[in-house]
Amino acid sequence: AWLYGAGRVSFPEKVLQAAAKAESLKGVTDEIASPTWTTDLAAGIAALVPRAPFGIYHLTNSGHCSRLEWVQEVLRIRGLSNLRVEPATQEEFGAPYRKPVFSALANVNAARLGIELRPWQEALEEHLRPSRSESGAAPAPQVETLGPSLG
Repeated sequence: AWLYGAGRVSFPEKVLQAAAKAESLKGVTDEIASPTWTTDLAAGIAALVPRAPFGIYHLTNSGHCSRLEWVQEVLRIRGLSNLRVEPATQEEFGAPYRKPVFSALANVNAARLGIELRPWQEALEEHLRPSRSESGAAPAPQVETLGPSLG
């Protein structure tokens, strides 16, 4: 999972900073994972812990994308879709080491308990919503709990 959220300048903010200075950006096509907003992750953990489950649980916003697609979605949300985004490989981008091409996590065990995080695109849109950054208050995270409590 690619985590982003409050407390540091994360990937979406870095994309916007670069977009303000550049005529075009590069996006890696051979690295795919699940962008996950830490606000949603925290809510998912809060829904999971009271159930005292046994085992390994992956919690990510649903869906996956390449870094290129993530860059494009950040720009779309902010109305910057006209900025050119060039595809690049990890090697072309200058990555110091090669990361796995596909590292998206499956939320199988959490889903069995009825805990599912919303699609990454919805979470990203809420994270980048201008009213959020102006007020400084984080909105309520979106976690769907479908099943009865097992605890």
